[in-house]
Amino acid sequence: MLATRINTDIVSQIITKEFAMSQRKSQVEHVNQRSAKKDKIRRNSDRQKELAKAAICRAEMGSDDESVFNDNASLMSNVSDGSQYKDEFAHNEDATGDDLTQDEVFEEKLREAMDMATQKSANGRTNALKALCTGFFKRYLPDFVDDRRVTLTDIVDKAVKKGKADEKVAAANLAVMICVELGTSTVAEEVFKDLKPLFTTQILDNSVSSKARAALASALGAICFLSSSDLNEFPQVMDTMETVFKASYNNNEPTKHTEDILSLHEAALSSWTLLLTLLPPSKAFKLLESHVTRFGDLLASTDVDLRIATGEALVVLYESAVEFNEDEAFSLVEGFLPELKQLATDSQKFRSKKDRKEQKSSFRDILKYIEDNDEFYEKISINSGRETVELLTWAQKIQYTSLCKAMGAGMSYHLKENELIREVFELGEPLPYLLDGSNLKPSKQERNSRHQQASKWRTQTRGKNRDKRSQATFSN
Repeated sequence: MLATRINTDIVSQIITKEFAMSQRKSQVEHVNQRSAKKDKIRRNSDRQKELAKAAICRAEMGSDDESVFNDNASLMSNVSDGSQYKDEFAHNEDATGDDLTQDEVFEEKLREAMDMATQKSANGRTNALKALCTGFFKRYLPDFVDDRRVTLTDIVDKAVKKGKADEKVAAANLAVMICVELGTSTVAEEVFKDLKPLFTTQILDNSVSSKARAALASALGAICFLSSSDLNEFPQVMDTMETVFKASYNNNEPTKHTEDILSLHEAALSSWTLLLTLLPPSKAFKLLESHVTRFGDLLASTDVDLRIATGEALVVLYESAVEFNEDEAFSLVEGFLPELKQLATDSQKFRSKKDRKEQKSSFRDILKYIEDNDEFYEKISINSGRETVELLTWAQKIQYTSLCKAMGAGMSYHLKENELIREVFELGEPLPYLLDGSNLKPSKQERNSRHQQASKWRTQTRGKNRDKRSQATFSN
């Protein structure tokens, strides 16, 4: 009896323990289910908000018949620090892509980038600014930018005031693209006037990163060139630039500058030269008189880019001053000829091979123009060879080079469609068949025909060379 009672107690304890474990497991599963349900409800709520936002965007935007780039999905891929935003963004595109045109999807991504440009993460803001620049590189959207001009200007303003070096650089690039997008619109000048005081203060502030100051100097020169219609603005901005690069004047006491400082001086001098291309010949002659002694100091700089920028500034001044007084202008620069010849044939081994090559190429062309009166001419094919940009003066070359630096990969697209950029290089109205995207690429038949012609030409040329070698062999 005693053994039976003990066994019964043991079984009862085991059953009680198993029942307790089962109860705890059931409670844990219940909590997990409730948690999963809450997560699902939260995700559905977020999804509904996103769809509502997309619906509002569709209601605001109209349709557009412009062609679209195939890489729309990559525009915002680097806006956020983490992968979560990128995944959600791609998901939203799939959900709305059937209802929106590709142009509307593209503009929606730009709006999202604008929203992300105000987030707390500095790296996220920088990536958002870069994404906006990338979008404006690929599209000409004057109406979109005009409607959001105040917001975009405010984004640039805050980034320049509070951001670190990389954010300031991205904001400076965005400021240029805003003015490029606004094109011939009069509100572009308002953007320039709004940003000019801030940019000037930052450029002259020695506590600001040299990298950021260089980007802001290039941007201020570009937006002044593109947007300002007041000729009195040009000397003011040029004075700001000279305040920066005059630190490279030797004054008989050579000063060693870091590479970042020299890059800043080069950017300021390049912006100074860009605005110089818009001044009348009389003012250019006066500037040549007042700066000709200083250029010798800059030509002796240890930085190759600063030397080249100085040579370009000198030749642009001379080119314009010649129209005012040719003899006097030549007498002013005649003393530079020995130094220009030395730079055009520089073979000193302490300079890198790349630097020597760039320097020789630039100063040979400059020397030809000043000494031999050889007119500058360069022809550039654009739009798959359908159009050409003819640069007939050094001033036009400086304008083209400066805008290429400011706009990067967007230069080729805006040359096709942007009225302001086309007006700068006298290309006239955009061609209709280029705007609709037709005939931009040769057909397969055209490509095969070109390859056949090239192959035929190679065969004939090689055959002639073989015949000459054969004749030489037999004659010997």
